[in-house]
Amino acid sequence: GSNQYLNGVLSTALGDSFTVMGWAKRQAGVNSLDYIFNTGSTSGAGNLISVSITNADPGYLYFFDNATSVVTTLKVEMGEWFHFTLTVAAGAGNVKLYKNGIDGTPSNSVAVDISSTTLNIGRYLGDNHYFQGNLFDLRIYDETLTQDQIRELLNNPGQTVPTGLTSADLIHRYLLETDANDTGTTGDNLTINNSPSFLLERAQLPRGLDLVKGAALAECNTGRGVEFDGSADYL
Repeated sequence: GSNQYLNGVLSTALGDSFTVMGWAKRQAGVNSLDYIFNTGSTSGAGNLISVSITNADPGYLYFFDNATSVVTTLKVEMGEWFHFTLTVAAGAGNVKLYKNGIDGTPSNSVAVDISSTTLNIGRYLGDNHYFQGNLFDLRIYDETLTQDQIRELLNNPGQTVPTGLTSADLIHRYLLETDANDTGTTGDNLTINNSPSFLLERAQLPRGLDLVKGAALAECNTGRGVEFDGSADYL
């Protein structure tokens, strides 16, 4: 939340069709905006994209594409682990942002083509907006994942590539467990700035999460109730 972030220069620009996904948990702080990641440069329309959380408790996921900010309907509570996915496809109006496999993106009309290779995790490019919280297992695919593919990965935590893709499509993967090394196909390690802590804390979805309805169904009730003995007791 102060000045800690990861950054690097990717070996290949992302282009106009890619997917960025990962896990995040936001902690309470004084930041005006919590930027999870951004890639591209600050010059040239359509050459910058970022994912952040609005300054509120709870906040909302949104993305900025160097032309407009698109606020989703996806609410983010403080201290809540959640899975985010940004998908970009060629052409206008083809950017989507998911939380826990749920698409909350309103209509948008901007076409994105990332020709710059700069990547920042935990900071807005060239600014003082930093993320305060935890990040885990950030992945970049060189294909536009479908909602079914996103949910397939959510439902199978050990799976790295969804049906229809190969291991070569996972071009960057930053587990962020002990370092900022890239275990994807390109091996573009990031630079660690100002000593963020690598902690043993596993990301997880709420128990009973319904990926169709986007609601946690598990409930636990405590208190007193009536007991029947199976003979002649009844109401």
